[in-house]
Amino acid sequence: MFAHLHFNRYILKNFLKWAGIVTGILTFIIMLFSMVELIRKSQAHTHVHFSQMIKLSLLQVPHILDQLMPLIILFSTLLFYGTSTRNLKLLSCDLWGTLFGTSCPL
Repeated sequence: MFAHLHFNRYILKNFLKWAGIVTGILTFIIMLFSMVELIRKSQAHTHVHFSQMIKLSLLQVPHILDQLMPLIILFSTLLFYGTSTRNLKLLSCDLWGTLFGTSCPL
């Protein structure tokens, strides 16, 4: 009776896994470039410590995530569909909907 809820939870779990991986990678890359820029700007100021630059770059994370959210959703969807197609999970999703009359949330 509630088998479709388990299937939907399985799909959501896999999508969120890819969204977390993509978020971590993109945020790390952007923060790395941000740190390089902060180091370049602070070379003239000798009183600025490295820990202060790390704190400043961490304060930029919400803005970075806000700007990257469309790319995160796009890349995580592409990766989710790519791995699901390769593992024949989309075929099983289609069969599940055909056999049990439920629609797949894809």
